Amino acid sequence: MTAQIGALRILPSFLLGVALYAFGREHAAPKSWAWPIVAVSAGWVAAVTTLGWWEGLTWFGLAGLLYGLAETSRHGVDAPMSGRVFVFLGAASYALYMIHLPIDIVWFHALERFGVTETSDLALRVGAMVGVFVVCIAASAVAYLVIEEPARKFIRKLEFKLPSFRGARSANPEPRGT
Repeated sequence: MTAQIGALRILPSFLLGVALYAFGREHAAPKSWAWPIVAVSAGWVAAVTTLGWWEGLTWFGLAGLLYGLAETSRHGVDAPMSGRVFVFLGAASYALYMIHLPIDIVWFHALERFGVTETSDLALRVGAMVGVFVVCIAASAVAYLVIEEPARKFIRKLEFKLPSFRGARSANPEPRGT
């Protein structure tokens, strides 16, 4: 994926996430605004994608969507992102990040072999998108439970003995200048 400028391609969304986190720490929306922010942001994403506008505009809607959903959690307003399922999916999000692209590549190449393309019937294309989404979520949950979390527990059990430089210095104090 280096040919597609992998790190540079993902840098703007990473920086947007950092900025959104910093903004959210400093600015709380009024409680009554949480769901309207979600609704307007979701509408923006739908408008950009269905009207064929420049896809970069989608990021503003996604940022608003994340901020609005975080605000529902902050204010306890029917906070869907605080539920067990979403908390688990958040924990498994790194696994999703790591495996979604290979799954996408295999999934859509396989569909092409079966004759499913961008010109196929709308219902078939929607089914393909839903299918890859479900497979990616399921695979990331398995990867998280079978690989990531056991590896994290194993690493936490390791004891790393670092040399103590503070103790060595106090045993042999250096003379101070006159």
